[in-house]
Amino acid sequence: MKRYSKDPFWFTAKYPGYCAKCKSPFKAGARVFYYPSSHTTYSGECAEDAAADFSCHSFDESMGG
Repeated sequence: MKRYSKDPFWFTAKYPGYCAKCKSPFKAGARVFYYPSSHTTYSGECAEDAAADFSCHSFDESMGG
């Protein structure tokens, strides 16, 4: 699958923050899913859901659907 500069990605948080969806706090060092275009960060189950959603959408797009 081709990657683009504004595609979301997993990374390790350098600073503590809050999940954009459920507002629960996460600590520095947590594995989070980040959307660079909107500067939103998801953690925990919300991150898993966001990653799965992006993966499904990108697969559909690559298949022409």
